[in-house]
Amino acid sequence: MSKLPRKVYRSIGMLAGGSIIGQVFNVALMPFITRIYSPEEFGFYSVFIAVVAIVAVVACGRFEIAIPIPIGQTASNGITAISIILSVLTLVVVLFISLTLPNIWIETRFGGWIASNIWIIAISVWVTSFYSILNYISNRKKEFRKIAVGKITHVTSTVGSQLALGILGATNSGLFIGHVVGIAAAIVLLFSKRLVRTLFVFKRRTRKLSSYVWNNYKDYPRFSALDSLFNTIGIQLPIILIAALSTSSEAGFLMLSMKVMGAPLALLGTAIGHVYLSQLSSEINNKNIKIFTKKVLFMLATVGVIPLILMGVISESAFIFIFGDEWGRAGELVTWMIPWFIFQLLSSPISMIMPATNSQISMLALTLFGMTLRVGSVVIFGVFFGDFTVEAFAISSACFYLLCLVVFYNKASSIDSIETISK
Repeated sequence: MSKLPRKVYRSIGMLAGGSIIGQVFNVALMPFITRIYSPEEFGFYSVFIAVVAIVAVVACGRFEIAIPIPIGQTASNGITAISIILSVLTLVVVLFISLTLPNIWIETRFGGWIASNIWIIAISVWVTSFYSILNYISNRKKEFRKIAVGKITHVTSTVGSQLALGILGATNSGLFIGHVVGIAAAIVLLFSKRLVRTLFVFKRRTRKLSSYVWNNYKDYPRFSALDSLFNTIGIQLPIILIAALSTSSEAGFLMLSMKVMGAPLALLGTAIGHVYLSQLSSEINNKNIKIFTKKVLFMLATVGVIPLILMGVISESAFIFIFGDEWGRAGELVTWMIPWFIFQLLSSPISMIMPATNSQISMLALTLFGMTLRVGSVVIFGVFFGDFTVEAFAISSACFYLLCLVVFYNKASSIDSIETISK
């Protein structure tokens, strides 16, 4: 099998390097954080992250993922502008909803501090969505170094803030505030110039948006937004349900397991996914997408699967040694999650083949099935077999990502010819 172009390897290496540095910093400080914050506090934090993730993924109507796709800069500028408008509208709506929710209900799920400062969910949603916009602009311009440095700043600022606040005694709020600080730091420190230019584009293009952007990219909010929402709900809603049907500590164990398992995914899957997206348009137009996708999958399988299997073998004892005696349950969960993350590692980077080939309806049906499978498994096992709720979530997730891998690869293999993606 022939190799990928050298520039593709350089791009992957740059993005992977940013992920490596960020994750090394994250893992290095996590043992200190787990000795400051309890599993219960991690559980409250996991519910907070789940709510933010569900809302943030559709905050821009998924227009932001179309920013790198158009060949013309005018179309990309228009998409950027409408993404900003929708992110601000989402901020206003979520802020209003969060301020009108009953404090007693919020305190039950999030703890006393967040009940009195529920507005932080709205702020977190907005900075997350805006950071995503800026990253996709950088992806379009192939500024992979900036994306890599942004990852480092995001992770180090988040973990550093959470650690500092925990040491100062703010264990009821440190995880929440640190999350927002980390994203805001990446935006301000690395994208300040881009932020000014982006807002200028937003002001200049606002009046010319509606008809062109909607007519040419209407499938993104109509289908891709729902697809992303269902996919995120399939991942995040079970965490909320686990906290509700079991204990917040169990949700905390699950969150730490997902954080640790997310390290190799961030190292390979996210990095290669960015490059796959940046090459997608030209590979499809050159009718070379099947070969390109096969090369990407071969690379992922070669360098990613074995480390994940080894991690599963040693996870329980390693978690106790690294994170403390009370976190052994999180290591046990990792073993159950290995098949899930192997199939996710292989399928996620090539998932952009679906919107790029106007297969949003198929993707929507796929993710709706995945959401139903995972949420349904958690509800059934949570109600009738409470001791195996997280395990059911892990197994159902593995089944879903295996199906995704088959569908995405078949889609890439079936493309014989396609017109230029966008003018």
